[in-house]
Amino acid sequence: MSQSQRELRHTAAQSFIESLNQLEMQLKTSEPEAVEAKQLPDSADEPEKTTAKETTAEETAFAEAAADIEQFMQAQNTQTEV
Repeated sequence: MSQSQRELRHTAAQSFIESLNQLEMQLKTSEPEAVEAKQLPDSADEPEKTTAKETTAEETAFAEAAADIEQFMQAQNTQTEV
């Protein structure tokens, strides 16, 4: 493997780790809301209810993670073509 390929892989790995760190920070910021919403109900027989706000936050986090991964993959493809 050439030096330039190693550098590209290293840069791509750093970008990916940075994206994962950003995702982790976003999830940690929204975690207190999720913990409050997921407390056990009074009766164990009652089904857990998901609020619209909780669903939207989870969907947003998932969409952002998918976008980060897609951006990483596109950067990988661009660097491979060079």
